[in-house]
Amino acid sequence: MKGQKLRFVLKKAGLKYKQFAEIAGKSVVTVQRWVSMNEDVGEIYILPLRNLLTNKIFNQIEKEWDEFQKEKLRKQKEWEEKRNKALGENS
Repeated sequence: MKGQKLRFVLKKAGLKYKQFAEIAGKSVVTVQRWVSMNEDVGEIYILPLRNLLTNKIFNQIEKEWDEFQKEKLRKQKEWEEKRNKALGENS
């Protein structure tokens, strides 16, 4: 799992970085780095979170993340098309 996805999951679960750090056995600074640098977070640190949230809830949150990413990409493509069209008209 990437750091940005972790941030999304924690937000949806209503958990603070400090709470997750305690669950994962890592420092808050490490969790902040994972998120801010969008680093890979080892599954060994995610397992306690999965257990806490139960797999059903965790899977729902992951599904929402995937939908969020698709919408983000759709908006980006839409913006790029508008920009390219505008640049083409200015030429």
